[in-house]
Amino acid sequence: MKKKIISGLLAVVFISLTACREKNVEPDNTTELKGASEEGAASDLPAAEVGDFAEVAHVDSYNQAAFSVNAITDPFVIYTQEDVHSKSVVIPVTAQNHFGSLYVFGESENFYQVHYQLRNEPRTTVRAYVPKSQFTKDSHQQIKADADLNQLRSMSIKDQEIATTSFKEYGELRFTDEATYKLAKNTVLTTPQAAIVENAKEIAIQGATSKRVLKKHSFEDEVETQLALVGYSELLHKVIVKEIADMETYYTFYDMNNLDVEPFHISGAPKLSPDKKRIVGLQNNSSVGIDFSLLDVKSGELIFDTYVNFVAFKLFSEKSYAWLNDTTLVVKVLHSNSLNTVVQRQEKDVKPQYITIKLY
Repeated sequence: MKKKIISGLLAVVFISLTACREKNVEPDNTTELKGASEEGAASDLPAAEVGDFAEVAHVDSYNQAAFSVNAITDPFVIYTQEDVHSKSVVIPVTAQNHFGSLYVFGESENFYQVHYQLRNEPRTTVRAYVPKSQFTKDSHQQIKADADLNQLRSMSIKDQEIATTSFKEYGELRFTDEATYKLAKNTVLTTPQAAIVENAKEIAIQGATSKRVLKKHSFEDEVETQLALVGYSELLHKVIVKEIADMETYYTFYDMNNLDVEPFHISGAPKLSPDKKRIVGLQNNSSVGIDFSLLDVKSGELIFDTYVNFVAFKLFSEKSYAWLNDTTLVVKVLHSNSLNTVVQRQEKDVKPQYITIKLY
């Protein structure tokens, strides 16, 4: 089942923490091993040899680890014992590990116990220890304060591609705080409607001239589809249904005046602005950042206005955004790597951030 939806489906490669987990990039056996000083910087002290570490089984999947951590400094240091005075090896992030991410298999008050592939030929994975002060837990990663939140990968206005890499001409994204997020509220979009009858298996819509029955669960053309009723919009005179098909989520608008026409689809839970002139939908892009879809509401009709693929952040959850006023959204977000671990491990120990999207 193929849908024509408002979204940016461009074939690009996005290197995320997940990708890093699936394919480790580790130092090979030609790497010059250097020791570390007490401060954790490279020194002329004799480096630990591979044999100074306890050898362990290679990590074949990130699911084997409790979680991962990411280096704050470049280079970082791994130690043979839970002691910064023990033998050590300095690992350059950019040259050897690329992301500075390590699998954690245990922790103490001051150290993480990690499994690290120290040599490729023969492949040798060792148990090592890293100071907690030099690493950030994957679920605690933060978008840097100087990050360009306005950066985008693609953009279109009224179906016309816009050649730009920044949103600044059309609006502005800034960091804000949780207090501002709590002030934001969404205008009620749906109300009860007797013409819609729902049971465990079906959603039946009685329109002005016809009736449409939607199966809540179906399997067609090798694609499984699940439906859930969101509600009826009196403003739009449309029934909104959440649809999950082929691992993607859509929100579908069925016109009560003409149920036989092709319904309208968008990505992201629709949120109505206070002046009832705009609807926005945000959704995590399958590769980079989020998809932002903005619709105009005119005489009860939906008109596509703007699509943007922002790249600097991910949504905290499917509905973690709301209108602050007629032109400003507040969004609860996560670092891309934090989102990966939240989804994969259903991690609760996370540190979200908050941004505003101001529309000009």
